[in-house]
Amino acid sequence: MNHQKTSSITIRAQNQAKKQIQKSLPISEDVQTYTIGCSKSIGDQIVLHKYVDLPFVDSLSKFHFELDFSLLLLPKSKQEFLDEYKEVFQNLNIDQHIIDKIGQFTINSEQRLQIKDISGRIGYPSLINITKECENQVLKKKNVYIIGLSSQIQVEQNNQLFRDFLVSKELFEITKKAIVLGLCSGLDKLFKQSFEGNISKNDFYKTLYSKELEQEFYEFSFKDCLYIKVRDDNIKVQSYLLVENSKNKINIQSTKDLRDIQSYEKCRNSFSVDKLKKSLEIGNSRDKFTIGRNKSSDIQFKSTAVSNYHGMIQYIQKRRKWIIIDGYQSDREWKYSSYGIWLVMKPQQKYYLNYGQMIKVQNLQIIFI
Repeated sequence: MNHQKTSSITIRAQNQAKKQIQKSLPISEDVQTYTIGCSKSIGDQIVLHKYVDLPFVDSLSKFHFELDFSLLLLPKSKQEFLDEYKEVFQNLNIDQHIIDKIGQFTINSEQRLQIKDISGRIGYPSLINITKECENQVLKKKNVYIIGLSSQIQVEQNNQLFRDFLVSKELFEITKKAIVLGLCSGLDKLFKQSFEGNISKNDFYKTLYSKELEQEFYEFSFKDCLYIKVRDDNIKVQSYLLVENSKNKINIQSTKDLRDIQSYEKCRNSFSVDKLKKSLEIGNSRDKFTIGRNKSSDIQFKSTAVSNYHGMIQYIQKRRKWIIIDGYQSDREWKYSSYGIWLVMKPQQKYYLNYGQMIKVQNLQIIFI
């Protein structure tokens, strides 16, 4: 999307009292950024160029967000670049190889809005809603995600080789406080023993480096992992170490109604059920870890503001990145959670926005379309 196709962006805002405001922001070469805020605190004196006032909002600072759409003004393909600057190049008689070099620095295939929090406020974070496919779902170190209304996931270490933990001098202490998910039977049993306090430090390392676990140790040394902390409604704090392992399978013997199995399948992020078999093999790819209030969730919350099947954390092998996803697949449609997953914005840091993605500050919701 660029300025040749879109001449404006519409911003809609609504507070908890259902008061709404809608404004159209022109896209032009002259004005590429807007400041969004509430002028109430400084009276009627504010008359600023490129300023969008949301007067009914108490939660906003007078200068709260900076919206940048300069990327929308850049050509997104070679053809678009040539179409736009063809006459200029012809008049200047520039060689083709020079034109190609200019195009390399001009073309931007990811033409999206950018936004940053410039308020400097502490205690009332600005939040970005996580949609099914968005830039902000990538899990990075120190990122905080709000699950539901107040529960949190905080990334302690983003994707790295599990070997870094296996050879760490602090491994035993880590396994005492962190639930490790995604391992095979031997390592899984050992790490559970440590977490439950049923093994000494000496016995832990003796088992870890034993002949019996040599193959698993070697295999998982090259797996990617993610270390997170989970806080449920500001009360319970728990650490998780998620290890990518796409080989695991779950076998289920069932004489019950198949609908029960399909329900289990959804919450475990599994994919195939053969209705003709009494013995059902459900592939549970361990590069996906479910989040929810349901007891079968890999990462379980107790807060009623967290849905039963709220979302998942997934490892994307092609991109070598861990992402967080809101919702799950059900009956050929994607169902989002009731209260969503939100990224806490860091001050003065730019974030990409997809069209229709929502921003939230306390009781205020802002959407760009």
